[in-house]
Amino acid sequence: MSSEGLYLAAQSVVKDFRFQYTKRRMSQGIAILSAAITVFALVLSIFGASWLNQRNTERVVEELGKRFDARFDSVETRVEEVEKRLDQRIDSVEVRLDRIERQLEAIFKPAFIKHDNMSLQVSKLLRQRLTASESLP
Repeated sequence: MSSEGLYLAAQSVVKDFRFQYTKRRMSQGIAILSAAITVFALVLSIFGASWLNQRNTERVVEELGKRFDARFDSVETRVEEVEKRLDQRIDSVEVRLDRIERQLEAIFKPAFIKHDNMSLQVSKLLRQRLTASESLP
């Protein structure tokens, strides 16, 4: 026999052995049942994994929401503090402007002067304004 003939004989023996093994050892019903159970287990594991992933995702979203709430609360308190400081500064500026306005009103108060006693009245008016401006805080 040649090597080619030997190869063909060995190949036919292997095919016959495989056929006889599957025919004797495993029926098609068992193979189908085994494949169905495997597919069912695979589908069940996929659904279980997605359910667990969904629960984990819900927990992560809840934690993220809590973090955002805490962050917004801290920003809100900071804004309130800045608002209070700004109100205080505006109040102090208003007080200063009121004081300056009173001083300017005291200095530039309109006065009617007669022509005959003009120099005497001007000197009295200047003294009054100087004393008024010195008495202001």
